Amino acid sequence: MVRQRVKDLLVYAMYILLNFGLLSSQTTACFFSNLEAISLGGQIIFAHLRKFGLCMHVGRGDTASKTEAMYFPPPRTAYEAADTSRFYVDGNGFIDFCEKF
Repeated sequence: MVRQRVKDLLVYAMYILLNFGLLSSQTTACFFSNLEAISLGGQIIFAHLRKFGLCMHVGRGDTASKTEAMYFPPPRTAYEAADTSRFYVDGNGFIDFCEKF
């Protein structure tokens, strides 16, 4: 139930961004509260951009991902304490976390 609610909210947010011209195919920031949400959001964004002929540059095989995710730890929490392993979109495509831009 929670997963479906998160998915519905993400789809609605993407709809608003695209219809009001706020989404650029070059630079976009989306904020998520946990790893499950970022993984689901990445999949939804990937599929939605594909509908418009746009390409999210995810890693495949030995090729690194141009799309990056960034984790901001809460105060007094070490970055290493969180799960910042890569997550997968589109079956075998992946997105890695970075510590700084």
